[in-house]
Amino acid sequence: MNLKFNLVLHWIMRKTLFILLLLISLPLSAADKETLFARIMPDREQVYAGDSMLVSVVLYSSAPIAKAECLTNFSIKGKCTLRKLDINRDATAGRTRYEGLIYYTLVWNQYVFAPQKAGDYTFPVQKFKATLHKIVRVPDIFDQMMGAQPEYREIKLQGESKSFTIHVTNRPLRSTREMMQGGAGVL
Repeated sequence: MNLKFNLVLHWIMRKTLFILLLLISLPLSAADKETLFARIMPDREQVYAGDSMLVSVVLYSSAPIAKAECLTNFSIKGKCTLRKLDINRDATAGRTRYEGLIYYTLVWNQYVFAPQKAGDYTFPVQKFKATLHKIVRVPDIFDQMMGAQPEYREIKLQGESKSFTIHVTNRPLRSTREMMQGGAGVL
C-alpha cells in the first residue's frame, strides 16, 4: 500500500512540476504592447569634409518582423553624395539589447554618405509599416518532432526613426613636421 501511495504522490508531483514549467514559459502579460521603431546609425561619431561614412537604417521590434515597407524617401539636402548599398536584408535579421530590453532587429538599408563641404547634414525621419509575427502557441516537443510549427498572430504596426543630424568639419591642417613624420613622400 505504501508503494502505491508513493507512486501516486510521485506522479502528482511530476504533473505539478510540468504545469509550473508551462506557466513560467508563457508570456508574463497578455497585454504586452508590441513596438516598432527605427534608428539611423552612423559607423562613427565624426566625419570630415571629403571623407565618407557608412550610415545604417535599422528596424527594431518586439516580435519577429514578417514584412516591412518604408513609407519615406531617404535624401539629404546639402553638398554631399549618398549611395545606397545592396544588402541581403534576410541575412541582417537578429536580436539585440537596447535600453535594457531585447528587440528583434533588421538592417533596412545602408548608405555611403560623403559630404563635400563642412556644415550640418540632417538625415530625415524614416517611417515604416510592418507586419510582426507574435508567437501564440509553441507545440510541445513531441509535436515538434513530427513537424508541427508554432502558431503566429500577425500584428500590423507603424513606426518611425528620429531625425539624425551630423556635424561635418574640415580636416584639421597639419604642420610640415607632422607630415614629414607620417613618412609619406620621404625618401
